[in-house]
Amino acid sequence: MRNLDEIGIRQRPSVGSRAAPTDLEIADFERAFSLLLPADYVSFLLYCNGGHPRLEFCPSGASDSNWGVCAGTLYFLNSSEKDQTENLRYESELHKALLGDGLVPIPDDGCGNLIVLDCGESPPSVKTLIDDTASNGLTQVAPTSADLVDMLTEPGL
Repeated sequence: MRNLDEIGIRQRPSVGSRAAPTDLEIADFERAFSLLLPADYVSFLLYCNGGHPRLEFCPSGASDSNWGVCAGTLYFLNSSEKDQTENLRYESELHKALLGDGLVPIPDDGCGNLIVLDCGESPPSVKTLIDDTASNGLTQVAPTSADLVDMLTEPGL
């Protein structure tokens, strides 16, 4: 995974910076949703624990395509703000009926679609989840969360 300083994570001014999730908070989340978060995603949470990346666009498909996904808001994990939007636990509970087992929302794309870790796969891949029965809802974005981070670029580049 690339140096995480390169993607320019910014927190909302009202939030400041969030402490990294504790081992207990991570274990509680995994136990509550009966899954294991991949090590590269846990490393990412420990680095920034949510925020808004300057590099937020992830191109997808053919190299000449302008299609892709935007990782606009990265979710955080902590127990003190468990009922707040953008909290991994809150978002997972909120979208439980849509997500089913093994899918964990990690950011949203700013257009109402979730970008999810598919923890039912080995290794867990990153997909965009569109509430659209015609496409079966899931489209792979990156093989792993580390690959997603490596693919992030500025919009329009």
